[in-house]
Amino acid sequence: MSTKDQNSTAPFKTGLNILTGMVFITVVLVGIKYAINTKNEIKISDLEKNLMEMRSAITTDSIRQFNIQKIIAIIDQYNLTMPRVKKYEIAEEIYTMTKKYPVLNVDLLCATITHESAGTWDPEIISPAGAMGLMQIMPATG
Repeated sequence: MSTKDQNSTAPFKTGLNILTGMVFITVVLVGIKYAINTKNEIKISDLEKNLMEMRSAITTDSIRQFNIQKIIAIIDQYNLTMPRVKKYEIAEEIYTMTKKYPVLNVDLLCATITHESAGTWDPEIISPAGAMGLMQIMPATG
């Protein structure tokens, strides 16, 4: 090749090298952007999962607190002298039993206790027959 041919193709080669470099840089940048986006999508997915779990926990705790407050309000109707701590303990136990035994519900247990304790909600009450406590359980069945 002559010097004239080399001189005329030099700008073309330079332009081609610049274009190749720009394509390479673009491919690298697109690859990096894709990797970052993929990583961010995974993080977003994890955050959404955590958010759903938190919402579920909040909902569960809200339901629990609602039922405990409901039971305490029922106890307040029948036994104003019972200490607040004792009311909370009883309410928590009733709620726990409704979770342990799904056939039970708060309203049923509260109605049963109200009836069995003769409307006193006194955990120390003993019937003339010897039945004891809120549910008036006989010691032999216990």
